[in-house]
Amino acid sequence: MIRRHIDLIQLLIQENKCKPASFFGEELHVSSKTIYSDIHELEVFIKHFGLELTTVPGSGIRLEGASENKKELLKFIHTAIKKDGYSKEMRRMMIVKKIFVDVQNISLDELSREFIVSKTSLYNDIAIIEKMMNEENVHIIINHDGIECKGRESKIQRAIEKFIMYFNAENKSSINDTIEAMFDFKIVCMVDQLLFHEYSELTEHVSDYYIDGLRLSMMILLSRLDKGFHLEKEEEFLFNSLKFMETFIVANTMVEKVKRDLIINFTNEDIEYLSQQLFAHRITSKIKSVDPQYEKTVKTIIERMEEMEKIDFSQDERLYKSLLYHVPAMIVRLQKGVQVQNPLLPDIKNQYTKLFTVVWYALSFIESEYDLILNDDEVSLVLIYFQLSLEKLAKVRNIIIVCPYGTSSSQLIMNKVKQFLPTRDHIEVSNISKLKEGNLNNVDLIITPVDVDFVNVPTVKVNPLINDEDLINIMSVYTNKVLKPERLELLSGSNKAETPIIAKYIDPSLIKLDKTYSSKEECLDSMITELENNEFVDPLFRISIFNREKMGSTSLETGVALPHADPDKVNIPSISITTLKKPIKWGDVNISLVIMVALSEQEIDQFSTAISEVYKLVDRKEKVNEIVSIKSVADFMKLFQK
Repeated sequence: MIRRHIDLIQLLIQENKCKPASFFGEELHVSSKTIYSDIHELEVFIKHFGLELTTVPGSGIRLEGASENKKELLKFIHTAIKKDGYSKEMRRMMIVKKIFVDVQNISLDELSREFIVSKTSLYNDIAIIEKMMNEENVHIIINHDGIECKGRESKIQRAIEKFIMYFNAENKSSINDTIEAMFDFKIVCMVDQLLFHEYSELTEHVSDYYIDGLRLSMMILLSRLDKGFHLEKEEEFLFNSLKFMETFIVANTMVEKVKRDLIINFTNEDIEYLSQQLFAHRITSKIKSVDPQYEKTVKTIIERMEEMEKIDFSQDERLYKSLLYHVPAMIVRLQKGVQVQNPLLPDIKNQYTKLFTVVWYALSFIESEYDLILNDDEVSLVLIYFQLSLEKLAKVRNIIIVCPYGTSSSQLIMNKVKQFLPTRDHIEVSNISKLKEGNLNNVDLIITPVDVDFVNVPTVKVNPLINDEDLINIMSVYTNKVLKPERLELLSGSNKAETPIIAKYIDPSLIKLDKTYSSKEECLDSMITELENNEFVDPLFRISIFNREKMGSTSLETGVALPHADPDKVNIPSISITTLKKPIKWGDVNISLVIMVALSEQEIDQFSTAISEVYKLVDRKEKVNEIVSIKSVADFMKLFQK
């Protein structure tokens, strides 16, 4: 709801008698035509409060209903104002709606009057909006004729979707509330009728975040088509294989209903675009046959994971079928620039840091094979399949750390414990409340500095500042009560990490200490140039590294960056290390140590071990600081000598 609607409702409540549209128009500085349009938009909303807008010919407009209902409406309006009715975020969303969705020919002066803000504020709003839109090469033009957007139609639609997703994430808004605010009611009804009624058999088992993404893209498409904007012809026609046939047929039948009910015209390019959106968001019926190329790709992914994780994934038929269903749609999404957000991404990257890197490495070959760039969301979705498989095949244990003394204490215990327990075990920080209310059936061990007598799970009580005796107790309980008859190989009691793989591939000439760089890009450029000069990598290695950084930051919270590239861009395996005199920004983290692992396809079976060694080496800030303080290459190499 915009400011003018709020002001109009307040005027209607104040006036007990009929007033002509011109009266309200003069009060709100708009035309009578605009008032009638607003009245039409508000009718359904006002009926929710048991009120009715009545237009009396020759007399005007009146709000009819009980005074109690009017008070309730006024109370709601005041709450909306306090909450976000006039927030700059809501204002920016409404500006996007007017310019991109409704395609209104509106000027800065009109926006200034409507939102009751200065032109300076509006220029700032538009600059912020355009900054986001520029990622898709979409621009906002302000001239004497008004405000308009410029760019390829496919890019404009993608930019709108990105903005809405960003708005929702930043404001923690309900997707339904945002959709209701952004799109015409008839278009919302049409899309929901198609997805939840006409084709419910195709959508009922699809995850919510795919459905939300598809609803948005379809509503944006229909809104833009309704205003006469059509998709351009794509240079590459993707409907030349079986994978699109079912979605192409579904898209055509959907289009026929939309054309009939909403009188919206479609070109062939528009139908192709809708078909691609359906396929990318997994709206397909059961796959009757699979492209042999995709079968080969899925088998290659699994084989690469087997080499790195030393696990026979061929025992898990469900993993194969899941990937066979997921990977083709993932490839099309990445080729077409369709975004799918994994809501668990931050937790996955934090909890499964090493596995995330390994899965990316396993998937990296598809970038060159299918001409696309991976992103963190897609990698994390594939990771879920492998993590579930690992839990079945490798007997992953679930270990809970419960500490009421704050995050730093919990993290200290976790970092210590992770050094001694198998890397595949799931170790998670929790709290007393969750422990009392949660389902503990799958919890194998609890580690805590407080008494938790109310649980029936093997428990080890430790000091808040965990010591060697605590670690011995943990290993004892883990061995006797968790592993039972199984045996566990303990790591050495020494604080020095065993790093045979790093020692094998580290080259003293690639160790650079106490360097000064102004940015991540400058640091990467220097390290890559060194590899190129020694012909350790081919020219595409540089592109692969920077593409990986665009997809998501490779930094760790301990102040370390671990950039890596597609293994087929490596000629000679190596590990490069750079320490920094002054920390630089790497994503959201200030880092002072950069470790670049460059292993080729021939060494892929050693990649997982190499990454494990790196993580053990830099899992605590204190370790990183100690490494960065080393001033000679000779002393640095001693870290990796037995």
